[in-house]
Formats: sequence, structure tokens, C-alpha cells
Amino acid sequence: MVDFTNGNLSGASPELNSVLLKLEDAKSTITDAIDDAAGAAASAFGAAQNELNGLLDKLQTTVIPELPKLNLQAEIKSLTSQIPGTASYISALAKIQSEFGSDISAKGLELESLIASSVSAISGGGNLSAIVPNFEKESGSIVPAIEIPPAVLQAAEAAVSESLSTVTQNASVEANLKDIGEKTAKYLVTNTLPTEDSGGFKVVPNNLVETISSKINMVSV
Repeated sequence: MVDFTNGNLSGASPELNSVLLKLEDAKSTITDAIDDAAGAAASAFGAAQNELNGLLDKLQTTVIPELPKLNLQAEIKSLTSQIPGTASYISALAKIQSEFGSDISAKGLELESLIASSVSAISGGGNLSAIVPNFEKESGSIVPAIEIPPAVLQAAEAAVSESLSTVTQNASVEANLKDIGEKTAKYLVTNTLPTEDSGGFKVVPNNLVETISSKINMVSV
């Protein structure tokens, strides 16, 4: 079992070390107080217990740092900004090969060709999203990288203004609508008797109305 009290070991935690050491001290305190009066022993144990509770609360609130995320596109872009052959370039290249070499090979690609294509794309004003897979993984992890969706591009220029559209009515449609409106007005039926001929309506002269009424009355008699 790992000796967590050794601060020089990998994975050692100062907070956990404090708890373990305090447990040892509490054990010794209780053992030494066995032959003492009950009150004195309880007082000694209570003090040790309070100190242990404080250490445990501190341990529970300790935030465990997450491993940094690595992105293949970002790593290659950083590599292309360095001078080939320099120590920093060689180190960055070795890091990419170590972290993403197997993932690149599994996708049927070669790191050298990806770098060459990336340099050409960047020098031509382009980007790497169409060339380099968007692989992401935790630094140092042996778990294969995950290819995530491309990042949403942000607008770099102001929006282009557009002129308002102009609607032009069809001349023949407007003429037909006018004609229909005039015909509808002529044949409009109302409760008011017409006083003159209008459209399909003809006004009957008064003398003809009287003649027709007289004949109707004679037939009725």
C-alpha cells in the first residue's frame, strides 16, 4: 500500500497527510489518557476530534485540478508559427507525435503531410479546419482522442448593408382589378330604388307603371 504520509511520493496530498498524522496523534492521546480520570480523557478526545473535523472539512473542499485539454488543430497552428529545426519546434513536434500520433494514423493520415498542408493553408490566408481533424484529448491520457464538431466561426467584418426592395405591381393585374371594381359597383344591389338606368338595371317610366297597375286592377275585379 502507498505510504501517503511521504510527501515526496507521486500523488501525495498535504491535506490527506495532515488527516492521517492527526489520526495517529489522536490514537496516542486516547491511549495515554486511558488511565486518567474520565473527564480528562473525554476532554482530550474532544479536542482531537474537533481538530480532525476541521481537517476533514478542508480535505472535502479541496478542488482536484483537471488535466489540460489538448487540441490537434491548435497544436499544429502553434507549431507552424515556430522556426523549423529550433529546439522549441522539435519539442512541439515531438509532443504532437506523442499525444496524437496514433489518432492521426488511425484516421489514415500522416503528421508530416498535415503540417505541410497547414503551412500552405495559413500562408494563403486560410485555416486548418478543412485540413486537420479537430481532435481533442486530455494531456498525457492514453485514451484515444475524440473528434469534436468544428468550432463556429465568428464574423470578422461588418455586415453588408442591403437596399430596400421595391415592389412593382403588374400593370395588367391592376387594370383587371379596376375593371372588376367598376362592374361590381354597377351591379351592386341596394334597398333604394334606382331613379335612372344603371348597368343591368332599367328604370320603368311612371306612365307605364300606371298602365300596368290599371290592367292588374281590372283583372282582379
